[in-house]
Amino acid sequence: MFVPGHYHQRDAGALFEAMRAHAFATIISTGGDGAPAASWIPFVIEGTAQQPVIFGHLARANDQWRSWTADTPLLALFQGPHHYISPSWYESAPNVPTWNYMAVQVRGRPRVLDDPAEVEAMLERLVGQLESAREAPWQLADQPAPYRAAQAAGIVGFELIVEQITGAWKLSQRASAPDREGAIAGLRAAGGDDALAIARLMAG
Repeated sequence: MFVPGHYHQRDAGALFEAMRAHAFATIISTGGDGAPAASWIPFVIEGTAQQPVIFGHLARANDQWRSWTADTPLLALFQGPHHYISPSWYESAPNVPTWNYMAVQVRGRPRVLDDPAEVEAMLERLVGQLESAREAPWQLADQPAPYRAAQAAGIVGFELIVEQITGAWKLSQRASAPDREGAIAGLRAAGGDDALAIARLMAG
């Protein structure tokens, strides 16, 4: 991922929290024929900011995993909030439109989970991660064991062994203070979750 120095997010804690907050991400790999393949999946993000541990799963019917070996390069893309920035929001001129965003890219290799018990445990942690904010969290463990086993048999779980994490926080860092304030005001006026999230990030 190309990231100009002024947009490069190097804070491990910020990268870790961004991945957890935007855990529905894209996993990309190439098959034996060299053709790229991509799937959108929810990830389990565990461990620490300094040593994140990442798990995911694909439908067993999805051919993307079939060419994977321990040496297959994987690329996971975590997309945070993003929004168009209009030059009309700036005080200065001339200017051109741009796009502000938060994104994290993880490079690594797969470890396919062969043990059905490990797959079920990973699914329980995924559900726990996604249900944690609910007043009465749904529990995978409450479902009948044969049903859980049948559902787990229909997927292929894997650990993404992390080799590199790169983050880009493009938030008008190079703009003047008046232009940044204008863009923040424009985003707040535009409304919507992404616009307001980018405005909050820009405002610090």
